[in-house]
Amino acid sequence: MSENVISILKFSEMIGVNEKLIRRAIESGKIAQGVDYTGKKPKIIVSIALRECRDNSIGMTRKTSSIEDLPSNNQPIDFDTKKSSRKERTNTDPKLVDYQIEEKRLKNEKLQIELQAMAGRFIDKEIIDKELAEKGLMIRDSFMALPDRETDNLIALANDRDNFYIYFQKLMRDNLTILSSEILKQESKTTA
Repeated sequence: MSENVISILKFSEMIGVNEKLIRRAIESGKIAQGVDYTGKKPKIIVSIALRECRDNSIGMTRKTSSIEDLPSNNQPIDFDTKKSSRKERTNTDPKLVDYQIEEKRLKNEKLQIELQAMAGRFIDKEIIDKELAEKGLMIRDSFMALPDRETDNLIALANDRDNFYIYFQKLMRDNLTILSSEILKQESKTTA
């Protein structure tokens, strides 16, 4: 599975801290395994860096008790750490202020969704439904083919209830074993 790698700036915005704080944490070794140095500039491996931030209390504020709280508790994160300019502070147009607040809220929401997606919290429902339908059809076809394959043996055992039961139970167990191994083979091919 490939890790999600992003810039230091983007990572700092996602967890709501200043970029310098993340850079200092990297320099001091508090974030070590979560840094990828393969390119020109160091990048952050999100899942590992989040764990290191949590373990070293990087980005903890009075409002949040852990980095894990940031994307999961649906509380908006204030990513705007820069001071407002004089022009913005003097502007009192209510429509403009409402627009700016809504813009910040949407930006925060987008960043939270991106962080959750990178952490693997979202699943594509259509892909899961398709895979389940394929597995269901495979199981149905396998069991529907049993009478055609085993009719002669079942007829031969029709008068012997005990042997019929044992044979039928073995037949079902073998069929399920074959199916599960086929499904596992398909699963390993799709994840590889």
